Amino acid sequence: MSAHIPFVNTDRDCDILNKYYKDTKIVRISIESIDKVKNKIPKYSLWIDPAIDAYSHILDTNWPIDIIKQSPKTSTLWPLNESGEKKDEWKIQSWNRWEKLFKSFKGYKILTHKNYWVTKYKEELKTFVEDILNKCCNYKPAWITVPQLPLVNDGTRNKINKMLAEITGEYKSKHGYKGKLILPLIFTKQEQLRTKPTRDKKIKTAKECYYNARADGLWIVDTSLADQSRNEKFPARYSKLIEFHENIKESFPEETIIIAGPYWGINLVLWAKELCDYPSISLGTGYTYNISCGFKKPGNVHLAISPLRRQVVVNDDLKSWITSVLSELGPKDPTHRDFEDLIEHFDMLRHRDAASNKVAESYKRWFDEIEIVPQVGRALALYQDLSSAYVLGKQLPSLPRTCLPNVPEKILEAGAVAEQLMLKCL
Repeated sequence: MSAHIPFVNTDRDCDILNKYYKDTKIVRISIESIDKVKNKIPKYSLWIDPAIDAYSHILDTNWPIDIIKQSPKTSTLWPLNESGEKKDEWKIQSWNRWEKLFKSFKGYKILTHKNYWVTKYKEELKTFVEDILNKCCNYKPAWITVPQLPLVNDGTRNKINKMLAEITGEYKSKHGYKGKLILPLIFTKQEQLRTKPTRDKKIKTAKECYYNARADGLWIVDTSLADQSRNEKFPARYSKLIEFHENIKESFPEETIIIAGPYWGINLVLWAKELCDYPSISLGTGYTYNISCGFKKPGNVHLAISPLRRQVVVNDDLKSWITSVLSELGPKDPTHRDFEDLIEHFDMLRHRDAASNKVAESYKRWFDEIEIVPQVGRALALYQDLSSAYVLGKQLPSLPRTCLPNVPEKILEAGAVAEQLMLKCL
C-alpha cells in the first residue's frame, strides 16, 4: 500500500481515486460528503472527519443579525439592497450549508459563540461531540479526526479546543473505539507559523489537546498555502513550515502519525525528509485544503506540465507555448513525448474533467517515481527530480502571462516552481 492519503469530496474525486489511487491505504472524507459517495469507495479504509472546522464560516463572518437566535433565511432584519433583495447572499448560502450539516446534532449551536465556551456548558458540548462522533463511528472508520476549530493567532480558541479534545478522549474510553484519533492543526493565515514564539505556543497547545484526546496522530495543514499557484514568498513560507514540522517531530512521541497537506509540492518535500508519514493528496486541480461547508467558485481549468512539476491555466497561449517547446527540444529529448502528448490531447484537456484526470495521472506518476526509492535516499531522489525539472525550465521560454494570472514575473520562468521546492529538499 502506498503512503499517500487522498482527500475525497465528490463523485469525480471517487472516479479519480478508483482510476489512479487504487493502492492507497486510507481515504479521508468528511461527514459532509460521506453519504453521497460512500457506495463508490467500498474497498478503502476510511478516515472520517466530523467537519467541525466548518464553524469557522460562522465564527469569522460579520453577521448583520444574531444568527444564534435568528435564521438568515427568514429574518426580517437582514439588510436589503436597492432592488429589495438580501445583501451578501453568499453569507446566507454559507449559513445554509452549515445548518444543513449540523442541525440534526443536539446542541449544534454551542460552538457558534465564545460565550458558550466555558465549563458551565460542558455537558451540552459533550452531548454535541458524542452525537457527532457516533455519526462518524456509524461508518466503521479506521481513523476519526478529533473535533477541533481551526487555529487563530490570539489563542482565543485554545480553551474550547482543549475541551473538545478532552471530551473526545473520554468518548474513546467510554465507547471503546479501537481506531486511531487524528488531531487536526488547521492554520488559516501564514502569520500563524511565521515566528518561533508563535509556533512554540501552537505546539504547546497541540500537545495538551493531543494527550487530552488520547490521539494517535496529527494532521497539519495551512489552508492559505496554495502552493500550486506560486509566488516569490513561498520559499520563506516553506522554511517556516519545515521548521514547524521539525519541532513537531521533536515534541511528540516517535510513534505519532503525522499527515501533511494537501499541498502541491511541499507535502512531498516534508514526506521525503521524513517530517511526515503521509502526504495528503487532493484529487481535483486545487491541491489545497478548503474548510468544510465552504463554497468555491470554479476558476480556470488547470493542467499539469509534468516535466516541469507545475500547473498552468489551459488556453490558446499555452498551446502555442507547448508547440514552441517541442520545436526547441527535438524528438530525442526524454521529455519530448510528455509535451507531445499534451498537444495531441489539448482540445480535450480544455474540459475540466479531462484536465483533472490528467493532473491526477501526472501527480500520481510523480509520487510513484519518488516512493519507489528507499526512504534513506528519498529526499535526494526528490531533489534530483526537481533539479531536472529546474534545468529543463532554464532552457525554455517563460510561460505566457495568461497561463499564470497574478504571479510575479519571476514565477513565469518555466523552472521557477521546481527551483523553489528543490532548494528545500536537502
